Amino acid sequence: MLRLTQVDEQRERNRRRMAQQRSERDSGPLEEREAFSARARENHARYRERHRYHLRIREVQRRNCFLRHYFTKFGAEAFAQYVAAKRQRRTRDRERIMSRMRAEGVNEVLPEDDPREYEILCPANQRRKRHVN
Repeated sequence: MLRLTQVDEQRERNRRRMAQQRSERDSGPLEEREAFSARARENHARYRERHRYHLRIREVQRRNCFLRHYFTKFGAEAFAQYVAAKRQRRTRDRERIMSRMRAEGVNEVLPEDDPREYEILCPANQRRKRHVN
């Protein structure tokens, strides 16, 4: 017979405890369940916000590393051309975004480095909204 390791035992205890908490939560009064759902939504929103912040930091670090590599590999002139082309592409993308937003009836102007730009440009890449009970 296989013996459970300590990790497996801990995992099983946690699973049982979570099942117990779930059954207590789901059998409680409606007000408590609604309060729990509201708290869970707030916690998840806070988590997503922090997660986005760290993703942005990682993206900036990755970009800086790539730009340094590009400059050392291809030289100053090629780097300047690359940056200029990137800037033109970005302004063109922003124009596409703004025209799409205007077509949808939104008159809001996005700030320079708004994370929603990417979502508006590439709707297929938007994260699915997670349903929290």
